[in-house]
Amino acid sequence: MAADQFTQIANGLFRDPKISFKAKGIFGFISTHRAGWHVTVTDLVRAGPDGRDAVRGGLSELQRHGYLVREQLRHDDGTLGEIVYSITDRPAPLDADLAPAAGSAFASAPTGEAPSGFGAGIRRGVMAADQFTQIANGLFRDSRLSFKAQGLFGLISTHRDGWRMSVTDLARRGRDGEAAVKSGLKELQKHGFLLRERERHPDGTLGAAAYFITDLPSLQNSRSEPMSGFPPVDNPTSVHRPTKDS
Repeated sequence: MAADQFTQIANGLFRDPKISFKAKGIFGFISTHRAGWHVTVTDLVRAGPDGRDAVRGGLSELQRHGYLVREQLRHDDGTLGEIVYSITDRPAPLDADLAPAAGSAFASAPTGEAPSGFGAGIRRGVMAADQFTQIANGLFRDSRLSFKAQGLFGLISTHRDGWRMSVTDLARRGRDGEAAVKSGLKELQKHGFLLRERERHPDGTLGAAAYFITDLPSLQNSRSEPMSGFPPVDNPTSVHRPTKDS
């Protein structure tokens, strides 16, 4: 099915400032598999450039904040069986002090005012889909990208078209520093998931550089090819559009 090529994840996970972009990227990768799929830490390490310690650290974050849930199965005769881990993007409140260490097997289980000039008629209001972001599985399974870069992509994807940000803004929305954010953005740009395009004024002159993301770089318009070097976006712009669930 076409839907099998995409994964829908609650925006709340990508916007949770308590977990790193690395942990969000790991969650995204696990989410691209169907319920019942099993993976080990070694499998996750092989899936990208992150090392074993980084993967274990990300899994521990997810478990500590309730996104990775531990359950011990019970056999028909009442004896305890294997320990199974499952993920959820809607975690129940969890006491961090009681969360056990991550194991080796996991199972993936507002209306605003109308814009200026808007006439009479019907306009789009709050929709259930605004609370989720659909991202191509190919991005989370791209072994060239670190989990950190994938997590960054996930956060940016939770905002509507036209939303603008700076490196500082992204760093403030999580526990990663600006240096980590910049390196993650460079990864995305290097592999075509973050694209640069020069705006052109009505008189034909070139304006400021605009950047946008795509989870299908091979299908993106060829005129918007990525260019080397991430832009000086450290200064926030004055334009901020609403997020998907605003």
